[in-house]
Amino acid sequence: NGDPIWIGQGSNTATYSNTFMYFSNPEDGARYSKNWFKVVPGFYLEQDEYDDGSDYWYYVDGDGNLYTNTIENWKGKKYALSENGRMIDGLAFLEMEGSKTIVKWISDTDNYDTEEAFDDFVAKNAEDIASGDLRCYYFGDSDDGAMKTGKQTVEIDGEEFTFEFKTSSSEKGAGIMGKDDHKLYNAGKLVRAGSDDKYQVVEYDTKTKLSTKMDIDKFLALNDNGEGEDGYYNSEKEQREWTFDFNNSEENAKVYYLVNTSGSMVKNKSNAKDGEDYKFDVEDYLIKKVVLED
Repeated sequence: NGDPIWIGQGSNTATYSNTFMYFSNPEDGARYSKNWFKVVPGFYLEQDEYDDGSDYWYYVDGDGNLYTNTIENWKGKKYALSENGRMIDGLAFLEMEGSKTIVKWISDTDNYDTEEAFDDFVAKNAEDIASGDLRCYYFGDSDDGAMKTGKQTVEIDGEEFTFEFKTSSSEKGAGIMGKDDHKLYNAGKLVRAGSDDKYQVVEYDTKTKLSTKMDIDKFLALNDNGEGEDGYYNSEKEQREWTFDFNNSEENAKVYYLVNTSGSMVKNKSNAKDGEDYKFDVEDYLIKKVVLED
């Protein structure tokens, strides 16, 4: 019937999963050996999946043992196998030890099934993501499963987002956290202004490498002229002004940048007008002045 024959007893761990050695072909009953196969897992391997009849891809070695808790190369591509041997697909956060061993697969999609949920999850786990202990990967759909690298379009709750995954190093495939090529990323997800906003102020945490879109009033309250979010009213020019003197030192806990709709950090620009008619003056990536005309 396509289910693995149950061998032994134990808890549902990678070691336990490795005892499942014989998987029959539903067509002729032959045993799978050293290959990929798709099957409904047995009751004692994954009870919920067995009960609802869901089938998944698995991979076994020449002796019929399941590969578990690992990222493996196969025909030039990388695949991730969970503690139950299931091929991981889609967007996934993995707790890693080195470049190969998966300590834990955070598989509950409720953690990041909307943009807000994804952003909240990253914010709560920013330090672990920045350190590389927790990594965001993208493995394509359920019939693909190959690790993706570089620029990718990822769908979350029906919306498409731009992600960037590392193309080299021991963390190849992991979503970029922090600054890269004058753009900001949260676990691979590009931080950019909405099409109606045109420009967006972003607070960058130099410790956790987390980028957070900032409410304009909250940002303006940080100005240097002591006027708070009301700013200074220049009666001669009939405009309200806010001035800033932030620097770009990594020793500072927070740095503030302006990004456009493509996600690029604005380097030098005068009168960059956002969707609410605020005009920004930026020098060497630093916001120096904001103006709002009457």
